[in-house]
Amino acid sequence: MAETLLLNSLDDTRRAAQAFARTLKRGDVVALSGELGTGKTTFVQDVVRCLSDTDAEVTSPTFTLLQTYPVRISSGEAITLHHFDLYRIASPRELAELGLEEAFAELALIEWPERLSDKRAFTHWLTFGLLEGAGPLPDPLPQAGEGISGAASGGPLSRLRERDGERGSESTRTLRIEARP
Repeated sequence: MAETLLLNSLDDTRRAAQAFARTLKRGDVVALSGELGTGKTTFVQDVVRCLSDTDAEVTSPTFTLLQTYPVRISSGEAITLHHFDLYRIASPRELAELGLEEAFAELALIEWPERLSDKRAFTHWLTFGLLEGAGPLPDPLPQAGEGISGAASGGPLSRLRERDGERGSESTRTLRIEARP
């Protein structure tokens, strides 16, 4: 089952990330797929901020490959969120050194998941992209459980858009969420 979200602004991205964060549980492994600059790290930053007890600085692990953050999931359990960026991974040996299995037992968000040969561990597959055109923004956005669930059900979050301020043109940032069996 999949849901496509079209995000209108950074605020909309933040709200979508927070709604998604509230559905996460121990053992979730989230794939964050998409080209450079489509919002993967921004989405993770907002997930971490939603689940964190502190105002921790959330940075991209592009060069370090892994950042960890103490978080509290919706059940109240304190666990570690592992944020991987596999863009610079060149060999399976490098993957073995990252401690993926330990991360999979807690909570893992993985940018550039295509670098992994075995995709079965993923419980969610989020695909980020940019499209031209836009539709109206629903108001208000749903809260957790209203349109985004652990099973990524369809719902009112299906028509959000984003304006590309740098180019001054309208573009749509898309986020496709799929639940994995």
